[in-house]
Amino acid sequence: MRPSRFRSFLATALVVAFLVGLAGYDMPVDANYPSYASEHDFSERGFGHGWGGQQAWGNHHGRYRLTERRHGYFVFGVDGRDGREGRSGRAASDKADRTIDLVNLAAPEAAYDFSGDDGEPGEDGMPGELARSCQVPYRPAYSLIGADGGNGGSGGSGGDGGNGSDVSIYYEDVAALRQVAIANSGGSGGRAGRGDLGADGCECIEPAWVVKFCEWEVWRRRNPIEGQTEDPEWEYAARKVAPCSGVRHVDIREHVPPVENRDYVPSGYSRYADDYRYDLRYQGVSQTRSFGCEDGDRGESGSDGQDGANGRYGSFRLIPRADIPQERIEYSGPLSAQLGQTVELVKNIWEQRTGLRSLLSPASDIPDSYTYLKSTERPKYRLEWAAAATPESLGVVDVSTSVAARSIGDHAVLTLNIPGTLDYSLSEESGVQVAKITGGFSPTRVESFELERVSAKDGESQLVLVDKGDLRNLLPRTEIEVALLTKQSASGLTTETYQPRNEATFVLRKGTEPINFTNLNVAGNVYTFDLGRRFGPWLKPGYEALYQVKIQQTTNSGTVYTQTEEIPFQVDV
Repeated sequence: MRPSRFRSFLATALVVAFLVGLAGYDMPVDANYPSYASEHDFSERGFGHGWGGQQAWGNHHGRYRLTERRHGYFVFGVDGRDGREGRSGRAASDKADRTIDLVNLAAPEAAYDFSGDDGEPGEDGMPGELARSCQVPYRPAYSLIGADGGNGGSGGSGGDGGNGSDVSIYYEDVAALRQVAIANSGGSGGRAGRGDLGADGCECIEPAWVVKFCEWEVWRRRNPIEGQTEDPEWEYAARKVAPCSGVRHVDIREHVPPVENRDYVPSGYSRYADDYRYDLRYQGVSQTRSFGCEDGDRGESGSDGQDGANGRYGSFRLIPRADIPQERIEYSGPLSAQLGQTVELVKNIWEQRTGLRSLLSPASDIPDSYTYLKSTERPKYRLEWAAAATPESLGVVDVSTSVAARSIGDHAVLTLNIPGTLDYSLSEESGVQVAKITGGFSPTRVESFELERVSAKDGESQLVLVDKGDLRNLLPRTEIEVALLTKQSASGLTTETYQPRNEATFVLRKGTEPINFTNLNVAGNVYTFDLGRRFGPWLKPGYEALYQVKIQQTTNSGTVYTQTEEIPFQVDV
């Protein structure tokens, strides 16, 4: 062939190839070779090979690695590991309490450092690791996405700074305070650790490519049976579609798809592979499809930690004397041990002030507020017996009483804790607060009601209570509330739990004559309640009922003692 004709032929062939490629090219699609294989009924063993003879499936095949399938793409490479996070810094401990004695020390120090320590800084995070095993399969029949890079580690938080010492200063001459310089600030919080960068993911070699798929016809022929004189005829069995180059002699040599013999044995025949012989017949390119590749994501950067909080100033107390008197702010004991004794309590009066910076050396680093010992109060207290009856006869010898001192403004006040069953009066005699007991009874006698009996039948009910303390004539007021609860309503509707229906309240005043109300009779210490008139509609035969009794006993001192009882019963049939 002449050179000019050869060049013309070659140009024509290139143009035809370009037009064929252009007609078969479309945009990259998600990984779809497996679905294509299933659609066209050929084994996935064929899907496991790139059309260049390179294997492209599994964790370790050839020189590249596919690890998973994500969003329709096969991932090549292995994700990078995340960077280690930074350790948080330790917080500094608070400084111990300190005392400066300007009274007893001949030559106290002129400068003191009671500052808090700094917190430790947080560690920086470590960078993320690059994605690994990023070799990219060469133009496989599926789309690819690179493995992601590791995230950067976050920085650790800084430790908190320690607080300055709590300081007590004893002095007699306020001018001496000006000679003292104190550093008392809190320590600085530790610096936060910095987060580090994420690493790159696996990158693609090319963004898109086209893969040709060739069709192969599967033909089969049954092997001759012993004694058979003629070979059976070849028959068409199926077709297979697989990636190919589109060049016949190359595909026949390198891209013949595998055949699973059992898949093509006719129904009813032997399933042994040796019974049939198979042949694949090349039919050429049947389709072209495009696939694409996306780079793996870069790992996210780690976040910075938080700076530690700064410590605070310590507190200051100024004591304008050589010592702080030992407080005695409460006293308690049995009545018999306290009667007639004068008890002195000790209460220091502290005052919150500002202006500390103007009192100490200007070189000081201190707060401006402080606590000042203004005075020491010594209130006195005495308990006296002024009742006609003896403590023994009233049964109150072992009753416990107490007194406590507390500050209100610039003064100390006493709070008495005397049982509410004792009657007493308060007075002041020569600077002593005196509590005189004028009568009363033992606290064990209150809240002493007991059930004597309860009965109910056909709309009537009687409840009998006995006051074991026998206090009717000693209390200014007694209130008794009786509430009825039943499981059946007046109309017969039943519930699983007791429901409140009605209640009655009785109020008794102090007196010596028996009291007879319409629904209550009191004889001595026996209280008889006739409750049918109030609760009759719910007191029907067989009803399950409950009385809730609440008794409030008010003493002469105004103290109220409360007793509650629940009394279940059933209305007689």
